[in-house]
Amino acid sequence: MNYNDMLIQITKRPITIIYGFNNTGKTTLIKQLYNDLKLSNNTIFFPSNRKFGFSKEEIDSIDTINSLNNNVNIIDFIKTRYSIEDFFALENIKKHSFITSGYLQVVNYIYTIALHEGSPDTILLIDNFELNLHPLLLNKLLIDFINIFNVKHVIVTTFDIDKYNIMFSIKDIASIKSEQTFSNNNFNIINIERLNIDY
Repeated sequence: MNYNDMLIQITKRPITIIYGFNNTGKTTLIKQLYNDLKLSNNTIFFPSNRKFGFSKEEIDSIDTINSLNNNVNIIDFIKTRYSIEDFFALENIKKHSFITSGYLQVVNYIYTIALHEGSPDTILLIDNFELNLHPLLLNKLLIDFINIFNVKHVIVTTFDIDKYNIMFSIKDIASIKSEQTFSNNNFNIINIERLNIDY
């Protein structure tokens, strides 16, 4: 597949999942997509070696998620929406000068989008999205990025397509693993192992 043709295909649907095992070119592809898309779009990129954390000043600046249009308190929203009760830092988040924790991955995704003002033109790219995320949370977040946080396109890479089994049937996942590409109304799936991309 020609790279430019793939780029057009990606922008036709809100969610694209790039699937493949390690060392098959997923990271190279998503970095290339980021470099091209950021030229004309508001883009957010989380690399695979991402480190989560925000300064107290950044946290103080976004008490509410404005993109929800009803000024919901961001901590209350996260706890309610994602049933997260064991984030020790949530209750005392303002007391920390700097926050880093694997448990705060969800908070960091949402805060980052809020810092970008939830622009409807935002394209979110995440390498190895499933790291540290339970499948139930992963599937819910992926849909919420589009439906709640007004992100225009989400592009993620994964080496474990089975974690997305809430959104796809067993038959669909079998097709994803055997075909070069798979699409439905909301998703593009690119099986990079079966696809020779001409850059």
